[in-house]
Amino acid sequence: MKISDVLNESILNENGKLKKSGIGMGLGVGIGKGKVEMTSSENVMEEFEIKSKMRKVCLGIPTKELDVKNILRLLKEPICLFGEDSYDKRKRLKSVLITKYDKFVKKKNIDNEEEVEEFKNILKRYYIDFSKLYDVNSPEYLKINELEEQLGTKRLKQQSIAAKGITVRSTITEKFYTESSEALKTARLDLTLKTLPRILLHKEMIKKFQDKFSKDEFERYISLYILSVIRIHVLTCSEDETIKFFDIETQEELFYQEGHNTNVYSATFNPYGNLYLSGDSKGGLMLWDIRTGKNIDKKKMVHNNLIMNINFNPFFPNMFCTCSADNTIKIFDLRNFTVSCNILAHNKIVTDAVFEPTYGRYITSSSFDTFIKIWDSVNFYCTKILYNNDNKVRNVDISPDGSFISSTSFDRTWKLYKNTEFAEENILAHFS
Repeated sequence: MKISDVLNESILNENGKLKKSGIGMGLGVGIGKGKVEMTSSENVMEEFEIKSKMRKVCLGIPTKELDVKNILRLLKEPICLFGEDSYDKRKRLKSVLITKYDKFVKKKNIDNEEEVEEFKNILKRYYIDFSKLYDVNSPEYLKINELEEQLGTKRLKQQSIAAKGITVRSTITEKFYTESSEALKTARLDLTLKTLPRILLHKEMIKKFQDKFSKDEFERYISLYILSVIRIHVLTCSEDETIKFFDIETQEELFYQEGHNTNVYSATFNPYGNLYLSGDSKGGLMLWDIRTGKNIDKKKMVHNNLIMNINFNPFFPNMFCTCSADNTIKIFDLRNFTVSCNILAHNKIVTDAVFEPTYGRYITSSSFDTFIKIWDSVNFYCTKILYNNDNKVRNVDISPDGSFISSTSFDRTWKLYKNTEFAEENILAHFS
């Protein structure tokens, strides 16, 4: 066998692999006497469109691996490929869903009606929404087409000038270099013409949204915002160590306050709306008068770590509680601004603690130790422990009548607990 025959066979094998893997980007590269047939530019652009759509529907795809596997199983796809992690599995699922959506819904290339209905039921079952994917009449979509036409026209003019042999000294006509063929350069420029308008439009939409809805008033992250009792003011606290007060109607800053000298992490109004409390990341607590904008008492170090939340008793406005990363809950008397009870509540960070919102008959607390605890607001004894399946609990809240408790946790779930023996006189009965 001649060496030239071996080389030609090797080249043909390599190009066969390229053809199977789709690596060709629409190129027609001459090899030997003939040309190897590659994927067309239309197929390449369709594949590129699918990838761009995958980025749009990322929020509609379940993040739980069990749900992802179930959807793949229902779509009759392999639930796992060799070397595939959870991210790759979700990415593959998005590609499969978009491809099937294009086939069944957009292009209506239907061979089996039952298969289409089954696909639509899967989308409904897992709340996957593609409605915003093909809104061709939206201003954003029309703007993209307009930018594509402008860039395409500009490119045609440059090609026309180059074909006529006219040299433009004031501008650089070539900014692209590749060691491959001219066809690869053309394909990459085509992809750029599709990508660049979307990037510019995305930046423009973000700027428009920020100009309309955001107020850049802080130098660092805003850790909390709350509405006043009369619902006309909003109070924000931030990691830039300040507290600011805004008017909702005019969106103007009324005043800002300093005094914590560390990150301000929590704040709340009293039931009358004339005072508010703020807590910082070192356990400091301050009491402020809204009418004068001044602190009533000097800062008190009441915890050994970050104050996670502050909450008033709605029935006894002089009583409030704080919870902290030092694993404790403390009950305060507002009249003398002192601790009246110290509760060793949990084994880890106490993330939230709130009074029952109508009569303050009990306190509910949540923690990183995965438990939710219910405390009697008279003797401050723990009357019930709710379990959360070994997942950290981030927040807890209580319904207005005290019959339900809701919680959010780090397993990305929201849980609702009901008092199975609820009665006005038996508010501390068992929750389930």
